[in-house]
Amino acid sequence: MSYFTDYPTEPIGGGNPYSRCVYCKISVPQINGDLEKHDYDCQYRIAKEKKLELGKNIIILRSASGAGKSTFAELLRKFYSEAVIVCADDYFVSSGGIYKFIPEKIGAAHQTCFDKFRYAVLHQEPLIIVANTNSDWENQAKKYFDFGKSNGYTVTSLVIENRNNTQNVHKVPKNL
Repeated sequence: MSYFTDYPTEPIGGGNPYSRCVYCKISVPQINGDLEKHDYDCQYRIAKEKKLELGKNIIILRSASGAGKSTFAELLRKFYSEAVIVCADDYFVSSGGIYKFIPEKIGAAHQTCFDKFRYAVLHQEPLIIVANTNSDWENQAKKYFDFGKSNGYTVTSLVIENRNNTQNVHKVPKNL
């Protein structure tokens, strides 16, 4: 039998085949995916309950390339350090931090972004920020909205206007 765990575990040992929470030492089968079955003073439970108090929120940022979606997402993360930011542009960043846009890979970039988003939702991250152009609601943003809503999230869509006439630092062509 397998059990859901999203907390750090360690083997119980002594011939017992199960693992336990590294913080409260309660076995995985006893907890069985129920947060309230961790000890009241378990560090994992305390941190998870704090996240749950904030609710589950998704912010979908929408705008033309270069308007400041990434900048605004990072600003939000300064106020909430555990925010998860998903962005198709991340697909084009090398392990060395160099950005190189490859137009023929845009589909894979958006699929990877949505996969990361789904992972964050399924792991109940309290704040998820989608920083893509999302200019076409039906074909781009709606799937984020629908998946978030169907998993109990409050979803907000914000349109970022480029009133500062900033340039697109990612060098993505305007027609994409």
